[in-house]
Amino acid sequence: MVVVKAAAQNVTSLTPLLTTVGFGGLVGYLIGMAIRYIVKIIAVIVGLFLAALMYLQSQGIVNVNWTKLQAMSQPVLSSLTNSLNSTKSGIC
Repeated sequence: MVVVKAAAQNVTSLTPLLTTVGFGGLVGYLIGMAIRYIVKIIAVIVGLFLAALMYLQSQGIVNVNWTKLQAMSQPVLSSLTNSLNSTKSGIC
């Protein structure tokens, strides 16, 4: 009977911890999913913007210096790629 009481006390004392850890895991998962969708939306917007630039250039409305655009965007893309790769390797 003493063992059962001790086990019941241990479970009762761990309940708040398990609830907090479970809630934290759920919130972390939901935040990760939200960030994933936001990044996808931003990627679609950037893609549509570049497609619009290509279309406007093909129609002769604007003149885009693609070499300069690539030179300006290369450092940003490199740092983004490096940060994503370091995050992936840390997850396992």
